[in-house]
Amino acid sequence: MNTYKYLLLAFCLIATACDTYKQDDYTPEYVVESYLIAGEPLPVVKLSQTSTINAQYRFEDYAVDGASVMVTLLDDAGQVEETFRYGPGERGVYVPFVGHEVLPLRRYGLQVQPPEGGERITASTLVPEMFFIDELDVNTITYQEGEALAFDMSQSTYPGRSAIYINKVEAVDTSYALTPLYQDLVEDGEVTKEDLIDNSSGILNEANFQPASEDMLTVIVPWIGIAFYGPNNLVVDAIDDNVFDFVRSIEENGVRPLGERENVIDHVEGGRGIFGSLARARVQIFVSQE
Repeated sequence: MNTYKYLLLAFCLIATACDTYKQDDYTPEYVVESYLIAGEPLPVVKLSQTSTINAQYRFEDYAVDGASVMVTLLDDAGQVEETFRYGPGERGVYVPFVGHEVLPLRRYGLQVQPPEGGERITASTLVPEMFFIDELDVNTITYQEGEALAFDMSQSTYPGRSAIYINKVEAVDTSYALTPLYQDLVEDGEVTKEDLIDNSSGILNEANFQPASEDMLTVIVPWIGIAFYGPNNLVVDAIDDNVFDFVRSIEENGVRPLGERENVIDHVEGGRGIFGSLARARVQIFVSQE
């Protein structure tokens, strides 16, 4: 499934399902969500509040307007080098006023002043280094021809640790047929086609890849990772510490049974959620049935 699509929902479920306090004591918390991608324009920032314990969280129902939002580019000493102010877009969604391409290996900060005062929400992220997927010899792949699909990529870097990755296969056109395993799952009612648009590997480090050369790694995509025939994007994300901690805490604690709020590592001060960054490389292939 999409690694990031359900993270905020999972967080809100976890953050509001703790049964160690009475409902009368419930106080909503602000939740932010934004992902910077190296080499791409500044992203939107989403702002909402957690739901009550007996309510289902939907962003549209808990979105928050009227906040003051800015993203800052920080220097090595943590001082503000440049400020990018945001304005209102759709409900609860804030968009940058100016264009800016996210710089790799630079630190960015987030500041959100909620409407009607309250504690300021802050966070920061260090963006991973950019990398690339090597050009494929062929872009049309026959499903289950060979043991697995493989491609080479360069290595990203991240200060203080080895690079950490998440691989995804994204279906580009869902009008194509499903591969046999997933067709059976849909027919049995275990999943829907929409659930299968993005298939993620979960967190991987360099030890999960085969070295192709001194500077290149070989990525193995098992056939079970491909849900749709037709055009698919092979996507690799190198993730920062914030995304890494957030994803692994969700993976380790799960959404069922629901954990307690301190089990989620989110690195947001004055609120909850995720302000993270990643470097992304992708290539498109066509998966044929024969």
